[in-house]
Amino acid sequence: MKLFNGGRLNGKVALRRAQFDIGLSIAHAIVEAHGGRIGAENVPSGGAVFHVSLPLAAPR
Repeated sequence: MKLFNGGRLNGKVALRRAQFDIGLSIAHAIVEAHGGRIGAENVPSGGAVFHVSLPLAAPR
């Protein structure tokens, strides 16, 4: 799941982005491991909305 097409970032901004990317990767792996889906969409006023969908019961 690729959310960003970023350019070069320096210093604190690069560190924050790396931490955010790692967090999204972990969330994606956990949700998919439980048979769910995760996605995001941009908000016109700024920011993003994230959607997580998980099944009620484990697949058999």
